[in-house]
Amino acid sequence: MFFGFFDGSYEGRDNSRIISVAGFVAPLEIWEAFDEKWWSIVRQPTHPLRLTRFHAFDCTHGIDEFESWKFAERLGLWGDLVGLLVDSKLVAIHAVLVREHFDALDEPMKKRIGSPYHFLVEAAMQFGIGFVRDHYPSDEIWFVFDVENQPIAQESRQRYLNYIHDPNWNRNLAGVAQSSSIKMAALQTADLLAYGGYRHYLKKFYPDALDMDFPLPPAFARLVKQVENTGGVYEKTALAKIVEQIKEREGQQ
Repeated sequence: MFFGFFDGSYEGRDNSRIISVAGFVAPLEIWEAFDEKWWSIVRQPTHPLRLTRFHAFDCTHGIDEFESWKFAERLGLWGDLVGLLVDSKLVAIHAVLVREHFDALDEPMKKRIGSPYHFLVEAAMQFGIGFVRDHYPSDEIWFVFDVENQPIAQESRQRYLNYIHDPNWNRNLAGVAQSSSIKMAALQTADLLAYGGYRHYLKKFYPDALDMDFPLPPAFARLVKQVENTGGVYEKTALAKIVEQIKEREGQQ
């Protein structure tokens, strides 16, 4: 049995330039061993303050639990966690959308596709199911989404309800759940990748975007590189291909 843990990141529900949904997939036994390593880093007794969890936005901005941390301490923790992820056996999955390119689609197509969050949650689930199907065709995958992140969490349940009745996808789909990253280290990994990916692609598509927190260390670029075969960046060209696929499938001219 595989488990995929996912979270999202964006500037704001209605004005975000980049929307990111990301997470990691692995068998249960790999997650159990990984969780212990993750918590040992997050809860090191030498930290300035004992953390209840790692939260990427708080860490990079030095707020909430990270308010008393020095810049170097926050950067060091981020680097240690990214290094753990890079060296792990977790499979990184990432779906990123350039919002203005999505908004440029005609209204009937946007209505057909749904909201940007609908689109990205569906893409993430397809990548996760596709990975299991390609490598372990008789196995199944559970999806777990961060319940605190709306509207991602809302969309995750709706996508599951659609997919569980779809013979194209449901033979490898075990179920879906929602939880909090306070309880689950695996959702903290998804938070790190989703937020880091949001920052990475915001700078790529909008070079003049202000750096509001510390720059992402080079190790994060290695992590993003791992996603290339199990993810997608949906900008103008990629969206145009999807539109054509939808029209062809539905017999539109």
